[in-house]
Amino acid sequence: KDGQRFFSGIIRDVTERNEKNQNLNDDPELLSAIIHQTTVGVSVVDMKGYFTFTNERYCEILGRTPEELLKISMNDVIHADDLPESLALFKRARDFGESFEIEKRLLRRDGGCVWVHNCESVLNDSSGMGQGVVAMSVDITERRML
Repeated sequence: KDGQRFFSGIIRDVTERNEKNQNLNDDPELLSAIIHQTTVGVSVVDMKGYFTFTNERYCEILGRTPEELLKISMNDVIHADDLPESLALFKRARDFGESFEIEKRLLRRDGGCVWVHNCESVLNDSSGMGQGVVAMSVDITERRML
């Protein structure tokens, strides 16, 4: 009335929730549990393409052990027909920091192939320097065979 404005609202203190979220982000054990329990294959290669990390799901997709993968490069598991495109995208990611998605075939230890949909991006250190490329791999073999 008479030119006065009335404001009604609710104020909620979210400090505790934000502190919990920050603690979750800083918890290496939680991060490790998430990576190792996810249904997505996770792998990391260095800037030359050699594996430096794989989770259990990635090993299952390829039918290989972590020890096997840590001795080889990504080139050793990419189907020859898909290698040129994969290498070109990897080079762009490495040189320019460009993330990318690709569907490609990977070679299993038993000689079979598995189709994956990969989302890949550069991992930077605290100074912004690229340390490797992380790939999130989803097995799409069944879909590709339809």
